[in-house]
Amino acid sequence: MKTHSWLSITAFLPPAALYLFDVPPGSPSQTRLAWNKNSATSAPIGAIKHALEGKIDKTTALRNAERECLGRSNDLPAHARERGCIVLKAGSAQVSKKTSGYGKASKQKAVFLIVAIVPSFLGYVLFTLYPNLMSVYYSLLQWDGLTDAVFVGLDNYLYMFKDQFVWRALYHNLIYIVVVPILTVFISLLLAYLLNNKSYKENSFYKILYFFTNVLSTVVIALLWSFIFDGSFGLLNGLLELFGMKMNDFYWLGNSKTALWALIIPMVWGAVGLYVVIFINAMSAVPKSLYEAALLEGAKSMTILFKITIPLIRNVIRVCVVFIVLGTLKGFEIIMILTNGGPEGSTDVIGLYMFNLAFGKEAHSYGYASAIGMLLFVILIGAKLIVDKLYPAEDLEY
Repeated sequence: MKTHSWLSITAFLPPAALYLFDVPPGSPSQTRLAWNKNSATSAPIGAIKHALEGKIDKTTALRNAERECLGRSNDLPAHARERGCIVLKAGSAQVSKKTSGYGKASKQKAVFLIVAIVPSFLGYVLFTLYPNLMSVYYSLLQWDGLTDAVFVGLDNYLYMFKDQFVWRALYHNLIYIVVVPILTVFISLLLAYLLNNKSYKENSFYKILYFFTNVLSTVVIALLWSFIFDGSFGLLNGLLELFGMKMNDFYWLGNSKTALWALIIPMVWGAVGLYVVIFINAMSAVPKSLYEAALLEGAKSMTILFKITIPLIRNVIRVCVVFIVLGTLKGFEIIMILTNGGPEGSTDVIGLYMFNLAFGKEAHSYGYASAIGMLLFVILIGAKLIVDKLYPAEDLEY
């Protein structure tokens, strides 16, 4: 009877309970447990084992195992039934402890994701998505921001295509997005190549010096170049007069023939520093062995730059070109500070024209300005697609 009781009780012992009672693997109790694995009395063990492995629902498995324990031990003495079920409950506690740990980890992960994502998502919705959606609605209105808005449908868009100032501003934008990216990328690549491949003692100083322009705000850059372009005491006129050129107080930003081209200089000067740093980091990833092999073959510095370096950092250049093109299309801060679109609209761009329509001194037309904003949005998407088409990404391996 004693042996029968022990065999029946061990049939109810889950693996966690065996370790709880310090029953080592291979012991007689473990062997007897294995002997009963395929018997009817091993159902509670299988349920607990599956519960521990996560194959079935833990709560359901434990309840079924406990009912099996109480139901199949009726032929045992009271103390045997009590001991067997106590051991089963001990195993249940182990499973509950394990599953509760999983539950806590899942809750912590969910809380972390909510705290990390929700604030950023709300900020995006409130300050980016919602204003853009409202701009679509405003573009269908005739509204000055003060009086009652009047729904005009597509009238703003129809008028926009007839507005000569829109086309003039877009023409200036076209000049800028052709000239500024080319000059910025070329100068940045040349400086980055020299700093990365030439062992100048002053390299560290030059890197800081070139990046310094990116630290300055747009307002500071604009004011600095306004003094340089000044006709009376400007630095540019002073340098030209040193070479024997009589400038006669020529004001570069006050002449419609030179103002547009003069503004390209501060745009490029303010952008070069950032892209020098980006290109230096990209060139540092190119294996030195390629340069050494090219030098052994007698390649010149410019040949190495255009035949080895530029093709290997093609994808980085592509991303930089996209940033410069989109930034040139959207940006108008330097132009607004230096010329505000003048003289006679010769430096006006689409972003500045839209801004003056909405917030200018003469008139406020939020509806029409929003329609121009929608046009600018379409142009930006189109510019991105054109750059991707003309300059596709490539997978490169060194």
